[in-house]
Amino acid sequence: MNTTMQLLAALMVANLLACSSQPIQPNQAGQNQTNQTPQQASKPAIDNTEAPAVKPPPVLMNQSSAQRSQNPPMVIQQGKSKLGLVRVMDGGVCKNIQQGTKGSFLIYADLENIKSIKKTKGLQVFKEYEVKIQQFAADALQNAVDQTNLDKDPFAADNDDAQEKLAKQLAGNFQQTVAKALQDFKKYSGINLDVVPFQPSFIFFQQSCDSHLLDQDSADVPVSSH
Repeated sequence: MNTTMQLLAALMVANLLACSSQPIQPNQAGQNQTNQTPQQASKPAIDNTEAPAVKPPPVLMNQSSAQRSQNPPMVIQQGKSKLGLVRVMDGGVCKNIQQGTKGSFLIYADLENIKSIKKTKGLQVFKEYEVKIQQFAADALQNAVDQTNLDKDPFAADNDDAQEKLAKQLAGNFQQTVAKALQDFKKYSGINLDVVPFQPSFIFFQQSCDSHLLDQDSADVPVSSH
């Protein structure tokens, strides 16, 4: 099984440490993203004075018009806490030699937690946090995919409908498998964090899956036909 998980510009230094208590403005999202490949997006310029705008994942060719209009929420409510969107993480995994998936994950964090840890523990600790997040997110993704039925759905209306149903199923499985890791990370780091699959970004493979497909630009990946 092949698993890839890449943090775009990492949950460290420029983003986590530059974040203020102000949530990222929605009108900043999506700028200058359409011409970037995942490889290009993974190396943004680092600015220690201001948090970079969050750019939503590129639109996939197989999405319906309703899905294409969606943007990730900038802030989510988790219990009594509000978590701000701080980064987007790309991940892909093969369930077997034929089936797999790739997509983007939204990383939300309590910005007050980040500011406090920056003062008490310094900057370098976030490099360690980055590695831990990548590891447990990759493990959760593999477990979620193993639990997801990626076989073709004979009752799906079309390919978009099939992809949307698979994305919903995968998202539910991922949230269950990642729950304990998020609790453990909060105990370890003091950061209230959430990792949420961005369902419109996901693409599923049903005829062939390997590391080459997982690393391709989503716009160039062949989509399974219904």
